[in-house]
Amino acid sequence: MTGAPPRHGLGDPRIPWNVLLDARTTTPPESGSVRRRLQALARRERWPEPALDAVAAGEAPALLASLSARLAPEEPLDVAVHADGLVLRGDHRVLDGLSLLSVLGELIGAPAASAARGIAPADRDAPLLPAVVDRLTEVLVRPSARVAPSRRSRAAGRPSPDVFARRTVDAPLSTADLVRAGALAVRAWNAHRGGRSARISVAVGVTLTGSGARHLGDHSGFLRLRDVERLSRDEVAVALRTAPLQPSRAPGNGPLTTVVGAATRLAAPRLGSTLLVSHLGRVHAPGVEDIAFYPVSGGGSGLSLGAATVADRTVVTLRARGRDHDHDGLEQLLEAVAGQLGG
Repeated sequence: MTGAPPRHGLGDPRIPWNVLLDARTTTPPESGSVRRRLQALARRERWPEPALDAVAAGEAPALLASLSARLAPEEPLDVAVHADGLVLRGDHRVLDGLSLLSVLGELIGAPAASAARGIAPADRDAPLLPAVVDRLTEVLVRPSARVAPSRRSRAAGRPSPDVFARRTVDAPLSTADLVRAGALAVRAWNAHRGGRSARISVAVGVTLTGSGARHLGDHSGFLRLRDVERLSRDEVAVALRTAPLQPSRAPGNGPLTTVVGAATRLAAPRLGSTLLVSHLGRVHAPGVEDIAFYPVSGGGSGLSLGAATVADRTVVTLRARGRDHDHDGLEQLLEAVAGQLGG
């Protein structure tokens, strides 16, 4: 299974580039109301008209698995209801995590917004060509650690749905907390399973617009931290404030775009970070009890750590490719992350 190339040009082009959000609401959603609001949203955004059966129904775990594998660039948003709330899938080329949060608010008829602060891309953009050279040198000379799998891969050509795990921590958490906990959990996990416990790199999703008025779209960027297992929590926080943004895809169809695309495809098996981390921040969403956010299963390990804080309680999630992890293994790894967080 292959997906369209991500907007961020140094990502793995072989994966479905989508984000998922599972919101548990105080009142069970009504499919008809959600469908009407979805139709109004599609008209406003000039998306294709949703079909009459556009709002699926089922149980949350099955919905997450099926929607995670969706490759429908002509349909930027999928919506499903379950007994406790809603599951949303957004094509990341059209909707980032904060945009998906805004969509949630529109579908439940109440505003949903994050206090996450953005960064100014002009101050931290990394030039494309030096970034490409740097990453390819890393792939050849000092490749990042990969997360040791918890299952034996299935036969080639038989894609497996992504797997998911979630845990609630009774405290607000920062992105630095998550990055540090994720790196230490992976180090311990790999040490017990014969994987490399050094050279742990973390890709960190950030927003380029902040918490002000914003239109729907992909306003995200990525930072990249290396050797995170060596850093203290304070050092991680400093690195998050100073690391350059990873470049977006080169514009147009010129020679540089061709070179970057070819290099990305060739290096894809070793390209990417050990772990991807993305935090939606403190979310204000009346009528929503909690939010589980699942970033793309990108990077070399295909493992992402997500979080969202509602009413001082943070839902921490892991998402991984089913070819490498099963549910029990992912739950054990998330338990290790929670242990590093102290909860």
